[in-house]
Order: sequence, then structure tokens, then C-alpha cells
Amino acid sequence: MFIRAGSGYARRAGPEGVDVLAFRNATHCNIALRGEDENSWDRMIEAFRDRAALWEGERVPPSELPRT
Repeated sequence: MFIRAGSGYARRAGPEGVDVLAFRNATHCNIALRGEDENSWDRMIEAFRDRAALWEGERVPPSELPRT
């Protein structure tokens, strides 16, 4: 997917998370994290709390784990 500079975009991770690989041709970049509303931030916090221990022990990106 190509996204022009200055354009906004969003992702929604599934239960296994998301891997993002970004290529930029600049020495500086901005990242703005915006929740749709307070509930969005609550869901992110809950996901972090629920999966933090699992993420700590991961040695490969989620995209390379076998599907269950």
C-alpha cells in the first residue's frame, strides 16, 4: 500500500496483533496516534494488559507464528 506524505491512515489489529513495516525516504518522521474515542484507548490498554506477558516471551513476529 502506498500512502502519500501527510496523509492519514488507520489500522485495526486482530487478536494476534499486527506487524508493520514502513519504508520512508526521509530522515525525520511524525507519528500521531489517535483513538476514535475514549473507548478506543480503553481497548488498546486492555489488549496490552491481556497480552503483555505473552509479548515478553515472543522471539518471532506474530506474523511468523503458526496459525492455530
